[in-house]
Amino acid sequence: MTGERNLHRISQDTPGALRARVASFLHIREGEGRLVALMIATMFVPSAGAAIGVSSAESLLLSRVGADALPSLYVALGLVTIVTTLGVTALLGRIAPMRFYLFMPLVLALLLASARLLVEVNFDGIYRVLWVTVFLFDTFVRLMLWGIAGISFDTRQAKRLFPLFVAAGILGISVGGLSTGPLVEQLGTENLLLVWAGTLLLGFVLTRAITRTNGAADSASTRRIRRRRGGRVSDDLQAGFQYVRRSRLMRWIAVSAVLFQALFYFLAFPFSKAVQLAHPVEDDMTAFLGIFRGVTTGTALLVTLLIATRFNARYGLMAGFLVLAVFDLLGFSALSVSSTFMAIVAFRFLHETWQSGVTRTAWFAQFNIVPPVRREQVRMFVNGICLQTGAMLVGVILLVSNQLLEAKQLYIIGAVVAGLTLFAVYRAREAYLSALVDALRAGRPQVFSNEENPFSSFQQDAAAMNVAIAGMSDPDPTVRRVAADILSNLNVPEATPTLVGALADGNVDVRVAVLPALARLNVTSAWDNVVTCLSDSDAGVRTQAVSTLRRLAKGSTNFPMHVQPLLDDPVPSVRATAAVCLLAAGPHKRAEEKLLEMAVADDTQSRVEALEAFGRWGDPAAYGPVEAALCDPQPAVRRAAASALAHMDNSRSPETLVNALSDESHSVREAIAASIGAIGIPCLERTVQSLDDPALEDGALLALEKLPVGSHADSIRTYALNRVTKALHYHRLWQQTNTLVRRDGRAQLLADSLHYVAEHHGTNALRAIGALGDSRAVALAIDSLNSTDPLQRANAVETLDSIADRDIVRPVLRLWEPANEAPAAYSHVPPENALRQSLQDQNPWLRACAALAAGGVNEPEIHAQLTDLARSDPDSTVRETAAAALDGGEPMQTLQTLSLMERILFLKRVPLFADLPPAELKQVAAIADEHLFVDGEVMADQNEPGDEMYIIVSGLVRVLVSNNGEPEVEVARREAGQYVGEMAVISRKPRMARLVAEGDVRTLCIGQKQFEGILRERPETSLAVMRVLCDRLRERETAAH
Repeated sequence: MTGERNLHRISQDTPGALRARVASFLHIREGEGRLVALMIATMFVPSAGAAIGVSSAESLLLSRVGADALPSLYVALGLVTIVTTLGVTALLGRIAPMRFYLFMPLVLALLLASARLLVEVNFDGIYRVLWVTVFLFDTFVRLMLWGIAGISFDTRQAKRLFPLFVAAGILGISVGGLSTGPLVEQLGTENLLLVWAGTLLLGFVLTRAITRTNGAADSASTRRIRRRRGGRVSDDLQAGFQYVRRSRLMRWIAVSAVLFQALFYFLAFPFSKAVQLAHPVEDDMTAFLGIFRGVTTGTALLVTLLIATRFNARYGLMAGFLVLAVFDLLGFSALSVSSTFMAIVAFRFLHETWQSGVTRTAWFAQFNIVPPVRREQVRMFVNGICLQTGAMLVGVILLVSNQLLEAKQLYIIGAVVAGLTLFAVYRAREAYLSALVDALRAGRPQVFSNEENPFSSFQQDAAAMNVAIAGMSDPDPTVRRVAADILSNLNVPEATPTLVGALADGNVDVRVAVLPALARLNVTSAWDNVVTCLSDSDAGVRTQAVSTLRRLAKGSTNFPMHVQPLLDDPVPSVRATAAVCLLAAGPHKRAEEKLLEMAVADDTQSRVEALEAFGRWGDPAAYGPVEAALCDPQPAVRRAAASALAHMDNSRSPETLVNALSDESHSVREAIAASIGAIGIPCLERTVQSLDDPALEDGALLALEKLPVGSHADSIRTYALNRVTKALHYHRLWQQTNTLVRRDGRAQLLADSLHYVAEHHGTNALRAIGALGDSRAVALAIDSLNSTDPLQRANAVETLDSIADRDIVRPVLRLWEPANEAPAAYSHVPPENALRQSLQDQNPWLRACAALAAGGVNEPEIHAQLTDLARSDPDSTVRETAAAALDGGEPMQTLQTLSLMERILFLKRVPLFADLPPAELKQVAAIADEHLFVDGEVMADQNEPGDEMYIIVSGLVRVLVSNNGEPEVEVARREAGQYVGEMAVISRKPRMARLVAEGDVRTLCIGQKQFEGILRERPETSLAVMRVLCDRLRERETAAH
């Protein structure tokens, strides 16, 4: 049924379905489309321009100066590249990288335009400088492109999307190269530099669009790291060199890098001379170089897609380097015998095709062996020093030997270097295998996979797979577990016998990891072995065995017979998995009854497992119990119910889910929103309508971020404009209330609440506008609005100011901008005006806060409002607070007991709850019991169970500790506003100290279960607890010394 519903959706929106399929094939996820498209264009356009421009500069040098100038230029290029690369790296350590990357294409475009003017001088030195500069610019363009990609996408996105960007860059080079011939006919060789400049200008525009779309700004931690590292490139190089020196693998990789770069230039030099002789006409030479570059790059892309992954999976990553070294050895040997133009061109074509198509991926992958903390430093040393050393070495050799040796002898030197390269790569391959074993033992499975490649699902390293298979026989269970995890996530048929044998492994984690691998490989021969696992002593193994057996069954009539006994398993997850697998195989009354029974069980875990199973089953028969579970008292159960509804084909699901958006738990609302997004269009109209319901509003905004809302854009803009108006209204009331706060501290709760409500309405307006565009960028900016860093807040405001619908967004941004409205602006407005309006507000919480603040105001009109509220307000808290205010609003220090609002006012001053929204403090205050301890009374004994914590309202508490029967020592004193006993509540261990009242002590007491609920549902409190625990640890450290 679920499949039919999906098919119906696809038939309704064929273009959308096509886009979804393309996005799925390329591993582009929801919300990433615009940014990925911009990044692909940014990769393509400058790369195409570089292919055109480099061909132009190379042709200008060869036709007007000659190939004999190249050896000295190789040396110059190596030196200049080292110096400029290190300089740029140092600069990036001092300034924001995105700013550098943003303006680099603009600067390079201006320099290229200037170079075009200088070409008119027709001075030999100009062409030499131009050749070095253009190749350097090509390096800078790559640095810029990958720098922008690295900032715009996080690590997990990079694994999915960077291969796509590589392909876009390669395609750009290929298209640019093939376009060089037609362009040179129309414009001439010199003017191709302007074409490259034009593509860089377009790159600047695209980069600007990326920065606006992404909205990313450096965090405070990033800026601090940059300040600490600024200008310390030499330290990074030194660290990289020291790692290379100590690592046998990286030593041989560094040597191989020098030699491979030398081979590249040993081949590039005779190629350039041959092209100069074969194409003496400048424009013809430019066209040939462009076509050669385009065809070579395009072929390399095809080799990457069609050959590289299969080759690496069969022979291993390092085998590609061996093949390249052998090929170069044979190629240079052949040229020493016959060096015709076609032979040289063919040799370079095959060399660059293999190098770009096969070994380039392996070149980047081999650095995965290096621990992340040293990886970039090692890469900088190898790429920045070793590769350039190879270029300079060739330049020096050619300068010395070019006049002394014939071309044949230079080819022999090339063959000798290729032989040395073959030896170095062979030794590197040996070291690589040892390093893989070390990585396996160190528990670094990421070395063994290249996950989420959009072009292939089997790009693996055969050497790494062999190491993982061998790891399954290691005596260390940790190594076996890591190896099993690796093999369970990869498709390695050769591992089948090893995996089957591992089902009898003594380590539970190994057995659990092996079972899904057998299902993925469809190892039906392991049926009996998997059946044996159904009676395993570990519940995790039994659960996974049921799922594996279901995938191996393929209609087998024996499957129900083996699995049915597990319906009575003592572990809920096993019972639920057995039931849903039996139902997936066909109608099974007992399995359905078991899930219905679990759905109303007393224990929470049984209910959660049953609901998750109903979701996997997806049958309409389960709709009733799933809908009922949305009212369960446990948030975990409600989350499971919300998730299950997304998989059920029932016309009532949209209405049910939208109505449930009022859930008090944020995590439940997120689960409901995700289910609404999964159902899609059927939920859209009802979700938009729910924006006008305050109880559903927050959840509706979460859901709209996951829905295609274009058809309701006008309604959403109207809602956003309404929320902006409300935000500015409450912002004005907050500013007026601040005058009351200076008179009476009880007005602080009203001021805080008005401030929170104003920002809440403003944030909702921004979220609504974000749903119409880039919700991810808006969400990041909204998070930054609450940062303690003024610069980060300013960046967030600037980002939000640049999004669409500025007329709606701009007015509300004043809530987060530095105060620009002088207090004098409200000097003519009596502060009681804010109090009167708040007493009439629709929000009962604001009415209650206003009633509390009104206790200190002697004004007839306000007194009349309080009387009306005390008599007839529908909210009990408002009535009680108004009545107390009419009685005189006695300060809490003289109260015998604390009213609810007085508790809230006090809790607002406690650091533990200071970051909670004022309205949420009501929930905390409601669960806190008041306790009074007399002078000298023991509040808690050391080593007794800690099932409650105390927040001190008044008085002083002594904290006493006795170690090993020694006399007690006072380690701390806690006063009003602080709290004690939280460590025992959190750790569920006996109390670490005795608590004694010093004088009369009044406290609010929160039990363990209630406190754990606060921590689960209110992350702000969890962070505050961690801060306090850190303070406690510092106290202990200080006391110890």
